[in-house]
Order: sequence, then structure tokens, then C-alpha cells
Amino acid sequence: MIWPRSLKQLKVVFDEKEHGNFIRKLICQLSNLIYLKICVKNDFSPSPDGRIWEELIRSSLLFLEKFQFYFIFKLPADIDAVIASFSSPFYLYERSWFIRCDTSVRTTSACLYSLPFVFEYFAIQTYSFDTSVTTLLTDNNRNKNMYTNVKTLIFNYTCSKPHSTLKPDHINRFILNASFLPDTWLSILTQLRHLSIGSKVIMSSNSFIRLLENTTKLYHLTIEINNLISLTDEWNNLVVCNLLSNKIRRLDLDPKRNLLSKSKNFIKSKDLQNVVHIFGIHCEHLKIYLESHHIIETFILPYMKNLCSLNVSGIFDRFGRTFVMNSVEQWRISGNKSNCIPANWHGFQIWFDNRS
Repeated sequence: MIWPRSLKQLKVVFDEKEHGNFIRKLICQLSNLIYLKICVKNDFSPSPDGRIWEELIRSSLLFLEKFQFYFIFKLPADIDAVIASFSSPFYLYERSWFIRCDTSVRTTSACLYSLPFVFEYFAIQTYSFDTSVTTLLTDNNRNKNMYTNVKTLIFNYTCSKPHSTLKPDHINRFILNASFLPDTWLSILTQLRHLSIGSKVIMSSNSFIRLLENTTKLYHLTIEINNLISLTDEWNNLVVCNLLSNKIRRLDLDPKRNLLSKSKNFIKSKDLQNVVHIFGIHCEHLKIYLESHHIIETFILPYMKNLCSLNVSGIFDRFGRTFVMNSVEQWRISGNKSNCIPANWHGFQIWFDNRS
């Protein structure tokens, strides 16, 4: 890998454990850099050391004006030492580069980042922001617009309440990985467009209703079928089903996971019938994991008339793949504008237009 030595701005995301030293060697060659933005998001990364970056900047990046960073790293770690390494006179007085570190006693990872936070993805790595440590003075004007760039919140721990400077204006995606979402967070989720619910989430249908009612702009849901069954009280909660039916235009029932771990997530025919019943009227984009290609024509296409795209994954043999491709060709011949592209050996992406 070679970067042009004339670069003045650089953003790089990397794995510190695997590539940290290599990336720093490359950065050392970019003496014209004015703006450096780095992100380390691996939960198993070693703790960051501000002294290493200070030395690199002093020796090689003499024109650097902005240094913005985001480190997620594993615990246990000497948090006091980590913070101290970013609290030298170089950071605080020469450059006015300030940090915050979010962590709690029971978490397995922590995050440290420059202020104000400039990245679009922000992971909640603490049970309470009251335990966070910052080098920025509380009366500094920067406190008012600390997280305005955040568009995606990743809720990894059940944090009691959002930071006071987190605002709903720009947060349009919420990834819920923690087992519980306090109602105190609902006020900053009003502008959500995309909700992703992790496989380990345990949420009551009433809590889910409050979340759905609060997100008036929600249209995209990513969820595993088992979670969907649970949150709809096995398809019997009419309030949840109606909210989902009216809101969701894009449904992903095929989260990106290891293919071998998905066998239990094959959608059974009876569950697929309920999915079609709930989402069939308004859903325009469907991503789903199936064990048989016959289900596409039997259960999906006849009842989901507004589908614009269908992303199907599964263990399809050569016959199954050929069947799907021929079916799409027949739809095209019959006047239904459609196209099918094999995504890989396990699935297809199908686009529809003017379906009758």
C-alpha cells in the first residue's frame, strides 16, 4: 500500500492489533498532512497510547492542524494511564486537542475519542455517561455541539440516559445490541429512519410499541425472524403488527452473519405467511433467508405487490439457481420489467418494475 506523499487530508479505519504499526509508518511519510482522522473500532484492540501519536506528529507531521480520532479498545486496561497519555501539554495547551473516555466497571470494552466527536458512528460503551472522563473544561463552548455529526448510534450497553449534548436532529439509524432500552433514550430517536435489532435483544412488546410510536419517520427494519416473532407475541399483538405494517417499507430478515450460523434462521412457511400478511401491503424492499427457491413464487410474489427489490439468500443448488433465473426471464417476457443478478453462490438480487 502506497499513499501519495502530497496528501493533505487523510481518514483511515484500521485494526490496531493487526495493522497499527504499519499504518503509522505510512502516515510518517505524509509530511504535508493538515488533517488526520483515524478510527479503530475493533473491541479487542489494545488500549491507545497518546504518546505514540504525539511523537509521530512532532517528528513527521509538522503542518498538521487537525487530529481527530476514535478508539474502541478492550478491558481491563489502565484507564488512568490511557487518559494521561492524551493529557500532556502538547494535547491540552499547544494544540487544544481534548478527549473523552467512556467506560464502566462492568463493560468489556471502552472508547476514547477526540472532542467534538466528528464521526458518523457512535458506540455506547458505558452504562452511564456520569462515569466518563474528559479533559475538556465544562464551561467550554464546545460542549454545546459535542455530537452533532452522529448519524448512527450503536447501543452496546444499557446506558441509563443519553449524554446531554446528544440531539435527535441527525440520528437516523439506531443499532440496538443491549438487552434493554430505557425510555430516557426515546427523546433522541424521533428522527430514526433505520432500526436494527440484534439477536441478543430481549424487549417486551410494550417497550417495542413505545419505540415504534416514537419514531414517526421509521421505514427500515433489520431484525432476525426469531426476534420478530418474540416482539409480535408470536404474531398475536395487533398493535405491534399494525405499527410495523404502516411504517416499514424496507425489511431485512437476513442480518450479515456467518452462513453456517444461519441454519436456525431459515424462515418457516407459517412464519413467512405472517411476515407477508404484516408487511405485504407497503413493503417495497425485502431481504430474506430461505431454504427453498419455491417459496419465492408460492408465498412472496403473489402477495407483496409493491416489492421493488428482493434480496434472497439461502443454500440454493444449481437447479434452484437456474429456476430463479428462468423465472425472472419469464417475468420479463410477460411484460413485467425485472432483472436478476446472482449476488453469490447463496443468493440473488432481484429488481421489479411495473409488476401486474
